Amino acid sequence: MTGQTEAFVERRSVHLQRRAMCLFTSNQERRPKMNILENANAWKQRYEEKVIQPYRQSGEYNFSSYEYARNEESPAGNSISLNSAKLLLISSSGAYQPDKHEPFDAGNPLGDYSIRQIPTGVNLDEIHYAHEHYDHTYVNQDTGVLIPLQYLKNKFENRELGGLTSRWVSFMGYQPDAYRVAYETTPAVIEAARELHATAALLVPA
Repeated sequence: MTGQTEAFVERRSVHLQRRAMCLFTSNQERRPKMNILENANAWKQRYEEKVIQPYRQSGEYNFSSYEYARNEESPAGNSISLNSAKLLLISSSGAYQPDKHEPFDAGNPLGDYSIRQIPTGVNLDEIHYAHEHYDHTYVNQDTGVLIPLQYLKNKFENRELGGLTSRWVSFMGYQPDAYRVAYETTPAVIEAARELHATAALLVPA
């Protein structure tokens, strides 16, 4: 798999998550329901036939026949006032707490679709990253490039942000199976947002 293809897979996964959070805020407003992944069953069938079955036969994950998920309808919702919003930070960096979490399965060519919830007050120097599809040089030097908690706390102190949820969400953004993104990762993120009483979300891609 080329670096360009890996990056595109990451962007598509993040796109679906962004769509999901737009739908989450729309649902809060009781707007008409939309699909996170349009024509999901048809996409899943093509993915199984063109990618998964050859992988099972050869043991190699070949992206030459991979078909990217595409949606025709764009979600939209009313704007919100950030100075009264309770914001959930979401990161696709693969961040986890080694003393509390199992690391993401970063080396799995099929991806990892689980999430981790991390306390907002955690010492970020204790965070590790399980993700093999981006260069960790800069986040190792400054966690704020992917986990901008201090920036958001400054916004709160300046009354530009209503507040932050008590935990933030991390997932490992290499997720080639769009069906699993839509039906595993996304519901888990939305459920976390509801449990934490978030009214807004910021998704920071790795």
